[in-house]
Amino acid sequence: MNSTIYLIIGRYGAGKNTLIDTFCNKYGYSKLCSYTTRQPSESDEANRHTYTDIEQYLTDVDNDDVLAYTKLMGDYYWSTFDQIENADFYIIDRAGLDNFKRNYTGSKKYTTIYIQTDKITCLNRLIHKCEDISIDTMKNILSKNEINGTKYIDEQLISLCDFTIDNNGGIKESIAKLKEIVDKTNTEG
Repeated sequence: MNSTIYLIIGRYGAGKNTLIDTFCNKYGYSKLCSYTTRQPSESDEANRHTYTDIEQYLTDVDNDDVLAYTKLMGDYYWSTFDQIENADFYIIDRAGLDNFKRNYTGSKKYTTIYIQTDKITCLNRLIHKCEDISIDTMKNILSKNEINGTKYIDEQLISLCDFTIDNNGGIKESIAKLKEIVDKTNTEG
């Protein structure tokens, strides 16, 4: 664990989890698994979320422990202050990023990284990953690229981030770019 939390943002299917999981496994970093009230689906992979219930969310809110949060399709997703202090990477959406920037008062500095992937690549990845799901479910996933009326428009999100990684190619190139960013921000002190 280091003194920086890396906030990772990008559209659905950009390869955020694959990139961060691979990087963390290779270099010994940790990824925050946000809490969610949604039920796990058959296509969910391990280490993406901590599945819980609305009572846990309300308890965390009552204890002023919710740092970043968003609500998607009726389900809550959130992180706590303690999770942030004990993680190196946090995959977050636009609403969560806005909440994080507004609410975080901890000791870590934060660096935002946008994972840029073209729409066709994202769609192909989603189809490959979720080949057993219906068209309606796929549309539902793709509609998550619009949250709270804000579309995931690359230029808008890039302008909010410190760095951008083009993730249209192979994972080795993206890992190398991420390593370069981590090394650079750790030496900037």
